[in-house]
Amino acid sequence: MPRFAHASLLLVLCGCPLPDEDTGKPTDTDTDTDTDTDIVAEAVWYTTCGDPSCHDYDPTMHTNAVCTTETEGGTCAPEGAGCDLQVACNVELLCATEDPKGGEGGCPISVRAAKTEITYVDRDGKNALHAALMGVKLADYRYKTDPEGGKHHLGFLIDDQPLASPAVLPSRERVDLYGYTSMAVAALQVQEARIVAQDAELAAQQARIVALEARLSAMERAAGR
Repeated sequence: MPRFAHASLLLVLCGCPLPDEDTGKPTDTDTDTDTDTDIVAEAVWYTTCGDPSCHDYDPTMHTNAVCTTETEGGTCAPEGAGCDLQVACNVELLCATEDPKGGEGGCPISVRAAKTEITYVDRDGKNALHAALMGVKLADYRYKTDPEGGKHHLGFLIDDQPLASPAVLPSRERVDLYGYTSMAVAALQVQEARIVAQDAELAAQQARIVALEARLSAMERAAGR
């Protein structure tokens, strides 16, 4: 048997591709024409962040129906649906393909290990935040989804805020409550610094008055001699 025939037989027995007679290169014997398809992520129930600062359950904060058989991690449909867990911190369940707590507007994470490019706000920066906060126009309103005669809400309108406002998420659709609260902290620090400076100035003025009164008393006693 020719040497080439022996080699071909061995290749067939091992399941290897036979070489092309013209080029000598292995031929592709894979006839599978299936192509990879995109895997669509399955929507499941995720918990939301709840209150930025946790407090007791408040039914007036919820527009979704109360949860019944829904459980965290269970499959769900349609994506975007939600239900009220009726728990402290006002956490709800949201039907989504990704955990909403990890995306834009997700739960604030304040540990240093989770952050980068950290800079502390200086005095000028705090003064700017104080001025911006003092310029916020507060409004009393009801949501269009609220029942007629329902509770009014107090807050501001995103439409009234500048594009770079720390109180508004980049999407311009939701409030950045963590940023808004931090603006309030900056404003309080500015006001506290001013109060401390004013107290120091007042104390210095009082000390000068006491010194002047002492000198005046001494002069009067001297004149009375």
